[in-house]
This record gives sequence, C-alpha cells and structure tokens, in this order.
Amino acid sequence: MNTRTIIGSLATALAATGASFLLHAAQPAAAGQPVDQRAPASARGTVEVSNVAGSVNVLGTKGTEVHVSGQIGSQSHLEFSVEGERTVIKVVLPHTGMGHEAADLTIEIPADSSLTVSTVSADSVVTDVTGTEDLQSVSGNIAADAFERDLKLRTVSGDVDVRGHRGAAAVSVVSVSGNVGVKNTGAEVNASSVSGDLNLRLSSVTRSRLRTTSGDITVHTALAKDARVDAESVSGDVSFNLAGARDVEYDLASVSGDITNCFGPKPVEHEHGPGQELKFREGAGSASLRARALSGDISLCQD
Repeated sequence: MNTRTIIGSLATALAATGASFLLHAAQPAAAGQPVDQRAPASARGTVEVSNVAGSVNVLGTKGTEVHVSGQIGSQSHLEFSVEGERTVIKVVLPHTGMGHEAADLTIEIPADSSLTVSTVSADSVVTDVTGTEDLQSVSGNIAADAFERDLKLRTVSGDVDVRGHRGAAAVSVVSVSGNVGVKNTGAEVNASSVSGDLNLRLSSVTRSRLRTTSGDITVHTALAKDARVDAESVSGDVSFNLAGARDVEYDLASVSGDITNCFGPKPVEHEHGPGQELKFREGAGSASLRARALSGDISLCQD
C-alpha cells in the first residue's frame, strides 16, 4: 500500500470517529465536572483511552493501578472499567447537542502497560510509558517517549513529537499535514507525510523509510552497521547529516533538483534524461543510503 492510500484511509477513519464532535463544534461548551477514579490494574496489561476534545496526559508509574483525574463536560460521562488485563477509559459525549464538551484527563498507568489513545481534536502527551504505544488523532498534537518497545503514531493535521531515550524502539509515524519530529531513538524509524516536514535527530539508525510529497526531510544520525535508509520526496528537499565513521553505499538522484555532497565526489548529470545522480561507496559499503527527489534538492553532509 502506498503512502497516499495509507494517509487517505487514516483521514477517512479518523474523520468518521470525530463526526459527532464536528456536529456540535459550533455550540458553546458547557461547564465541566471533576473526575477522580482509580482501580487496580495489571502491571503489563493494556490500557485504551478515547477522548474527542480537550487533552489526554498519560503518565507511566511504578504502581499497579490506573488513576484517572481531571475534568469532563457537565453533560458527558466517563466510562472506566478494568476487566482482566484490559482497562478502558472513554469520554462519552451527550446526545443533546450541548456543545463539544471538552475533557482534560490525566491518567496514571503502570509503566509497562501497552497503551492505545484515540482522539479527534484533543492533544495527547505520553510520558514514561515503556510498553508499546498506538496513538492516533485527527487534529490534535501527539507527544510520546520512546524506550525499547514499538510506537505507532498517526495524525491528520496535528504535529508529532517523539522523545527517544536511546532505546531500540521501532517508531512508525503517518501524518497528512502535521510536522514530525523524532529525537534520540536508536533503531528503526519509518515516517510519511504529505505536506508536513520530517525532522529526525537519531543516535543511530538501522532501518528507515521516509516519504513526503511537499514536505522537507532532514536527518541527523549515525548509520549502524548494515543499516538500510531510503528517503523519497516529490517537491520537498532531502538532507542527510551523518555522524561517526561511515561504511556506506550511496545512491542519490533528483530529476530537476540539485545534489550537494560535502565529503565525497560530485554529482553527475543523468546519462539519459534530465536531473542529477550520485553513486559512490565509502569503506566496504555494508550500509546503504538511497534518496530520490522529483523537484527537490538533496544534500549529503557530515554532522
């Protein structure tokens, strides 16, 4: 499945999730009511959170309970249940058209839980959760920590910010118009966006597939042994800034953009057709770096 198909499916699914919110968005919000509920939970269970508007702040703790606090709309109610390994937290909106009923939740969960968060226009912040994470939103921003377990993040127009702790988590991000930032992870990062920029500052990378239409791709990283990195953009620029020793096979090409190389041979004109290409090897070439652009520029420099 290509990038446009994935992003189109995401936008359709998330927009459907937020249909009731959009119907009431023009109405004034009602006054809120406090919530403060807690229940014992598995140290390695699953936690599922759903909120339409407002905010979701999830904190990983050393305890073995889930604690939900904050405020919801006066006409809404909170579904909070623990059944075996599964905890569900859901803000249920009224069916009376009484405003969009924003809810601001702070949720403490066992740090090793697997977490799923779904929102429409609510921002999500996840801190110190070491289990797997699946976070999605329509227009809300998403920020999350990355440790050793995998992260999947999806948004239409919100920005995504991943704060790594130099662990081996595999990070997957899909965005339509939001910007994507990933810092200090040390393994696999795959990201795609239509008009948002991709900015990666990684301690090292083993596998990476990066795709944009009009957004720029900027990567600061060291390439692990046998790394495989592939970047493509239609009209955005692609920039790689590499740290440490390099043992890499390079394959760069742009149809109408320029290619700049700060530490090796210069690009050459395509033998057949317009554009430039640059192919060369450093060392044994155990890692590979491939970049393609249609009208954007490509640059390769040392960090």
